[in-house]
Amino acid sequence: FTALAAVFGNVDSYGERVVKGAFTETLEAWAAKGDPIPVIWYHAWTDAFAHIGYVEWARETDEGLLYKGVLDVADNPLAAQIYRLMKGRRITQQSFGFDILDAGFVVEDGSEVFEITKLALFEVGPCLVGVNQATELVDIKSANGGAPALPNPEPSGQVDEPPAATESDAPSAVPGSDPDAPPASKGLSPASLRLHLEILEMETQA
Repeated sequence: FTALAAVFGNVDSYGERVVKGAFTETLEAWAAKGDPIPVIWYHAWTDAFAHIGYVEWARETDEGLLYKGVLDVADNPLAAQIYRLMKGRRITQQSFGFDILDAGFVVEDGSEVFEITKLALFEVGPCLVGVNQATELVDIKSANGGAPALPNPEPSGQVDEPPAATESDAPSAVPGSDPDAPPASKGLSPASLRLHLEILEMETQA
């Protein structure tokens, strides 16, 4: 699945704002270490089964921290259940665990905002309600031999599975593109469409 774990520029429910570039050094440190960033359900660090997967890649975009996660659906019953809930779009928000390394208060419109410019990332993961509710589940693919998918509802304004294409209207493959990448849908917002295009570019580079 791909998800936006952090959103840049807006103020979350804690009165904090993460700015673009805050993840640069911590992502470089993870890459240098070579270990995968954990995907953890609701920051439950002490529960081994809440460690439901790992991050395949993570990048900063103009919108925030975008990542591709892989869930342990075949080996972890909790991961399989979270997959079903995400596939059914009953869980769509995200969160991340971190330490603040550099931050400060700024005044805007007479109010103070705590602006985070540098942090150390520990984990990311899905949750029911995030501190920043602008986070989102961008796309989730079918499980490979894992938990069966729930049928998707048709939520207005959300990313949904596109209808199956017939042979006559199937687009020709673009050289170097990911054949599993989700095509653009009429229901996508401009921001979601931009995320899909960025995901396709990142998958092609990988």
